[in-house]
Amino acid sequence: MENRYRDAVDRVPRSIVALGRDYPDGFHIEPHQHRRGQLMSAISGLIVLTTPDGTWVMPPQRGMWIPGGVEHSVRAVGLVRMQSLYLDPEEAEAMPRHCQVVSITPFVRSLIGEALDLPMEYDIDPRTKALMDLLRLEMARLPELPLALPYPSDARLADRCKAFVAHPNIHETTDDWSAALGMSGVLSPGSFAGKRV
Repeated sequence: MENRYRDAVDRVPRSIVALGRDYPDGFHIEPHQHRRGQLMSAISGLIVLTTPDGTWVMPPQRGMWIPGGVEHSVRAVGLVRMQSLYLDPEEAEAMPRHCQVVSITPFVRSLIGEALDLPMEYDIDPRTKALMDLLRLEMARLPELPLALPYPSDARLADRCKAFVAHPNIHETTDDWSAALGMSGVLSPGSFAGKRV
């Protein structure tokens, strides 16, 4: 179902496509990628997005930019009412080259609402063209929010972090991690040695 949905979005002969979907609490979309860049936002619920490079948390009323070609998985926390804009690569040149959580202004949310009222293969009349041009310009101005958790550059530690994100265990300590990875548990004074992860 999700694969057919993504394929349909990628094949629509429009430079920007707007779609809305609801996801129940706990819904998980397996790792995938699409040709188009995606600006997702949620009216309600929280999204956890994971890529090979890190994890981002998108609270309600915020947005998440995902460049085209980036492999990612998505997990819904609470009922998520998703609104997404999908941009052809040529239309996304002013957007960041990496994933990021962004603030969605009331103006942009209003523009997204207008775009959602259009069919996927909308007529390209003067008003619709102006709407899509304005969306493209305003998207490039959305401020980034610091809601990312990048993975460490050490491959073993990064794998351990990914496993923890997939299955958190509040009883693990930094000493447990150090022992499992064969690393020193000694940190600088005032550090978190022996504390909960």
